[in-house]
Amino acid sequence: MEIDHELNPFNIKKLVNNGHTTRVLFESEQDTFICEVIGPSYQQSPECQINIKLDGNEILKREIYNLLKHLIFTETYQKQSFTVIFDQCPPYSKAFNALYYSLLLHGVRMKDSFTSCSAFLDDNKRLVVDRNEKQWSAKINLVYSINLQQILCSDVMGQFNNDDLGMLISGCISGCNQIYNFIKDL
Repeated sequence: MEIDHELNPFNIKKLVNNGHTTRVLFESEQDTFICEVIGPSYQQSPECQINIKLDGNEILKREIYNLLKHLIFTETYQKQSFTVIFDQCPPYSKAFNALYYSLLLHGVRMKDSFTSCSAFLDDNKRLVVDRNEKQWSAKINLVYSINLQQILCSDVMGQFNNDDLGMLISGCISGCNQIYNFIKDL
């Protein structure tokens, strides 16, 4: 099987990091957006609250919320809240990578590092990792926990057999590890 595994070039730049607000700019050939983390802010509720502001994709918004509830040490942030804002609706894997970098810069205590990657099979059954091509017969987006080595959430489109699924997952995990190494070296 032929594999196209060169990651799409992208850049993440810190715009603001002042202790209360961290804002990063994600740029790639196809997408440009801002991810901002604000907080922690004092609140009356005893539990840590996480607010997500993302217009245009309620499923992605819910998955980001669930991921943060799972990965942030919420007991450390009792009576505090965080707000995550995306200036526009980004693609699935790019949203999670910008979010991870924002949280990392912001110093939010998390249980593990995470990154996201997509993989698909093209019309010739060639595995393609981290590309934005229009012709795919099956596609998967994964958010992967680096140290725990667990899939935290996924988005699957199309139909494929078990062998194809295994290839797609392996391709995504490999891509996630490469993206993690890129981000940690920024």
